Amino acid sequence: MFGRNYLRECNTAVRSITYLLFVVALLAMFFTQYSPETADDLKQAQKGILYEDTLWGGTDNSLLVKPFPGATDYGRIDAEIPDQVMQNVAYRMFRDISNNRYQTYALGVLFTDHSFDDAELKRAKEIFKEVAGESFEQVQNKFYEMDLARVMELFPVTEAEAKEYLENTYYKKLTGEFTPNHATSRLYEYEKYIPVSKSLSYEEFKSLVGKFKSMIGGKTVAYERMADYGSVPLTYEASLARYHSFVADDGISGAYARLFCDYMGIVAGIVPTFLAAAVAMGEIRRRKYEMLADDVSAENPGGKDLAARFLAVVTVTFLPILILSVVSTISLAAGVKPLELTVDRLAFTAYSIAWLLPTLMFSVAVGLFFAELTKTPVGILVQFVIWACSVSLWTADGLNPVKYGANLFLRHSVVGEYQIYRDSFYEIAANRIGYALAAVLLISAAMYLRKKPAMQLWKKSRV
Repeated sequence: MFGRNYLRECNTAVRSITYLLFVVALLAMFFTQYSPETADDLKQAQKGILYEDTLWGGTDNSLLVKPFPGATDYGRIDAEIPDQVMQNVAYRMFRDISNNRYQTYALGVLFTDHSFDDAELKRAKEIFKEVAGESFEQVQNKFYEMDLARVMELFPVTEAEAKEYLENTYYKKLTGEFTPNHATSRLYEYEKYIPVSKSLSYEEFKSLVGKFKSMIGGKTVAYERMADYGSVPLTYEASLARYHSFVADDGISGAYARLFCDYMGIVAGIVPTFLAAAVAMGEIRRRKYEMLADDVSAENPGGKDLAARFLAVVTVTFLPILILSVVSTISLAAGVKPLELTVDRLAFTAYSIAWLLPTLMFSVAVGLFFAELTKTPVGILVQFVIWACSVSLWTADGLNPVKYGANLFLRHSVVGEYQIYRDSFYEIAANRIGYALAAVLLISAAMYLRKKPAMQLWKKSRV
């Protein structure tokens, strides 16, 4: 009987349009986020590229390329070096004021732009003057003269034509200088020419940046973590240790499995609630007249039917994740083969079970529990609040690519960082067990509500 109900619920769930949307969302996340990022890493490694330069901070270091002794450079890692930070942040501040565009994360998640009014812009320029030791207009004029001379040096144009190019083309392109994945060719590395007040201490500098950040408000993109603006060189020994940790300790696939779970978890943390609520509300609509019967036990399916529904929705939502984990394993194994490396072929499956299954269970349980309690899909709203708190990468230290804690889905949006994962193992285990138990408790409570005779009075009060 239970098996027949389970198969029936599986069939009902997969025929729902919400299930199709869930699969599409998973595929979109896989092919637009995880897969391109992994492919770029493999392409870089197969070319033997040890690192790629970034604008500021540490380089984009490949953990798949084994460093060799005697190289002139092994890349860099982020570090809060006051001289570097002050100069780079001063330029970022100058360019943001020039564009009057300040990037923020609305709700800690959505990438948005903020602008100042005239009074705020005046105050921003005053802060910049304290940082630079020169007025904003002085620095702007100096850069303009530099740009004009460089254009006339590089191209056979008149001064008037050079000015027209700067104003109508070049400076418009610079408005996207800090936009992710937006390549901007610059005439100069302006941060090397930006003035910084010699009388300004680093603590005073950070205080001014704090005031500037407060004016922008919310979670700023550029002014939270000063270590993003400085770097120190990697030594051969440090680079080799990172490589061995990645290949031997993490088994390569462990790092990419965490990234896979990070992206899949964003979908698994919200869409299954829609599916569970849709399935539950479908039954409620079919039986809305029968719920008015005198005999509660006759009007409702039993608690075992609810358990079958829970297991069915969890099964059908976990299945495409499991399939994608196998695809990821095969793809990664093929990608590292030219590097004479191997992967742990069970890592993706193991991480999917340990990291994603509790998330799915809880998401489904919330949808079913609140549908049983209120006869409405209000569980979607409850789950959205929990999801929104988990999706953000903001911590007490600012934007962080790794965030565990009490998250519904574990955030690990970077390849590597094995030491953080290992140090947080028991925290992660407690988190996953906690959400799995919470899911079981919610379903048990829903089964209890379904069987409780007193619920008949509550149902009649809604008529």
